[in-house]
Amino acid sequence: RDPMSPPAKTPLSTMAKLFRKKGSMAVTLDSTHFNKCSTVQEEEKGILSRFWTLLVVTAILSSSLSFLIDRFTFAMGLLRSSLMGDDFLTVLGFDVFAACLARVIVRPTIEAEGSGFPEMKAMLFGKVLFNFLTLRVLV
Repeated sequence: RDPMSPPAKTPLSTMAKLFRKKGSMAVTLDSTHFNKCSTVQEEEKGILSRFWTLLVVTAILSSSLSFLIDRFTFAMGLLRSSLMGDDFLTVLGFDVFAACLARVIVRPTIEAEGSGFPEMKAMLFGKVLFNFLTLRVLV
């Protein structure tokens, strides 16, 4: 038996018998139908594999970004704690400098202001927000 030939009895043929009127040939299982179905199944497998690849790559990239942000925050905390022994004004100056630097980075990028939750909800519901998911907003 040829592996590409249509099977004798499939769930489709069983279901077709239930819904077909007597004497009607509305659903037929010929080789053309079988080839179309196998082509569609192969396309679906390709789409599904690309989806899972995208999902895994996105998870790895977001985890890596989270790790880098955590390491940077920890390093800034160590730097600040090393300044604690010297003088209160030095620590205060460091905090003011860090806040001003963050503001200078955020100031030209209006999209980066706020928590971002309303914007993400709007995007999930279909609103197109230009310049929101950019590297400049991320930094």
